[in-house]
Amino acid sequence: MLVGCVQSIVGGTLEENLQNAWRLISQGIDQGVEIFVLPEYFSYQSPGYSEHVAEITKSSLKEWSREGILVTGNAIKTEKGEFYNTAYLFYNGKKIGEQKKLHPTEIEREYNINSGNALGTFTFKGITISVLICADILYPELCRVAGLKGVDLVLNPVVSFQNSDFPPEPYKDCLYFIRSFDNAYYVAKAGGTGRSPCGDPLAGRSLISSPEGIIAKYRDESSPELIIGEIDPALVRGFREKNYSLKDRNIRAYQPLVDPQSSR
Repeated sequence: MLVGCVQSIVGGTLEENLQNAWRLISQGIDQGVEIFVLPEYFSYQSPGYSEHVAEITKSSLKEWSREGILVTGNAIKTEKGEFYNTAYLFYNGKKIGEQKKLHPTEIEREYNINSGNALGTFTFKGITISVLICADILYPELCRVAGLKGVDLVLNPVVSFQNSDFPPEPYKDCLYFIRSFDNAYYVAKAGGTGRSPCGDPLAGRSLISSPEGIIAKYRDESSPELIIGEIDPALVRGFREKNYSLKDRNIRAYQPLVDPQSSR
């Protein structure tokens, strides 16, 4: 199955952002891509909650998915008066799931974005999928949770800043291979080019990793492009069987993760 990471131009008007994304998605459809992941905040021009942007974004994802594809993109969701950065998964015109960001950044918290509480899984044509939104991929414990849930593919919509030094060069790509290797799943990372909702210059750095390495990556971090890679569930499931660290853990040794007082 082919997966596409949409490295679209973002930071323009809502209409421009949607057009830029659809242009790359339509190219992927012609090439047989079945799963697409869009950059975090791909449709947003400014930060904060906008009901109009959220509804148009979800409506666009829904319509694009009618082409027989799975499309994942983010919008700000309001729930009981609270805001969440939420990834929506649509297939054939229907929402098949949503995932709240579990680790909002400091900037997001300043705009009253709240944390989700659990990592979900979703099934598409026999493939088990989870969504780790941007900074969520930086938390190895959460990445391990996805592995323990038997996930085959992690979708990772991101905002990648041009001047980011974390992870440092030349190891930015290595982080994704490590996540794939340690936890036995593919990671499809999609970042946008242009500017973030806060006006920061972005670098796409989109890629697809597997337990065997980086199987597809951006040619130019500053240009729009569609990164396409073929995933094989049997490959990662075979790695999962071999990876005894997913099975033979001494759970008592991890108590400090849930109870910091126990490490003193």
